[in-house]
Amino acid sequence: MERKQKNAKWIIWLAAGLALLLVVLAYQRFILGRDWASWTGFGAYTTAKIDPVSGEVKEITLQTRTLWDWLELLIIPVVLAGGALLFNRAERKNELKLAEERTRSDRAIAADYMQEDLLQDYIDHMTELLLDKGLRTSAPDDEIRDIVRTRSLTALRILDPARKGLLIRFLGEASLIDKKDFIVDLSQADLRWANLCEASLPGLCLGSVNLSESNLSGADLNGTELRKSDMIRANLGGADLTRADLRAADLSEADLSGANLTKANLVNANLREANLSGADLNSADLTGANLREADFSGTTLLSAKVTPDQLAQAKSLQGATLPDGSLHN
Repeated sequence: MERKQKNAKWIIWLAAGLALLLVVLAYQRFILGRDWASWTGFGAYTTAKIDPVSGEVKEITLQTRTLWDWLELLIIPVVLAGGALLFNRAERKNELKLAEERTRSDRAIAADYMQEDLLQDYIDHMTELLLDKGLRTSAPDDEIRDIVRTRSLTALRILDPARKGLLIRFLGEASLIDKKDFIVDLSQADLRWANLCEASLPGLCLGSVNLSESNLSGADLNGTELRKSDMIRANLGGADLTRADLRAADLSEADLSGANLTKANLVNANLREANLSGADLNSADLTGANLREADFSGTTLLSAKVTPDQLAQAKSLQGATLPDGSLHN
């Protein structure tokens, strides 16, 4: 809208300038009777010569100030004014750009402070519940556990990937999400994009959580429960998933390259298009697993990382890249 208004103003000024020029031309032509050529300075000159001895006027040059003369007088200031206008316009654009960048930076800083305050407030509140409110000794059906679950799920939904990782680490180190006796129920928690790279999370209960596109590369997930968890496109490269419970987990398009899946429970897991190159599947249970278009290149039958019997238990191997590099039909 603002740009249209500016364009309309320029059109009005241009029309006014053209109208003024037409008026001046009409005045010169019809009122003063001067033809256009002579008035603009492009017509013939009237000349005369004066005898320097007698002073007799033989011929004289008479030329009034013409449009061309006026243009010569005006062109320099007009050019300077135009240059100044363009310079000021460029300066305003540059100032506007810098102001926008400062605004974005200020917003990012404010958002980061808000995230840090939220995480710190959560940790402080949980510490108070542990030390003063008897959270650790509470019964599974106590109201305090419902409050903690709600607060935890809310914080995880709001926090950025790095701080989601910090929150999970805090709960793990405080032994609040242990698989055998968890106090905080994280089922249905939003852990998308969480940064848990090289995190130590052995034996924890992370079943039925959303870990899609999260970074768990190099993480210690030995014996961790991840049953029915959404781990689509998660990065689990080099992770230790020994004895992990991955029943019915969705690991489609996940990166499991080099991961240790020894004795992992992958019953009915979805591993469609998963990268399992170099993964150790020794004694892993693949019963009913969907291995359609999964990549097993780099694994080997000779080292018992995966066996034909294991692969035979899968629900589907269509299009999978087998350890010998061939495609399963």
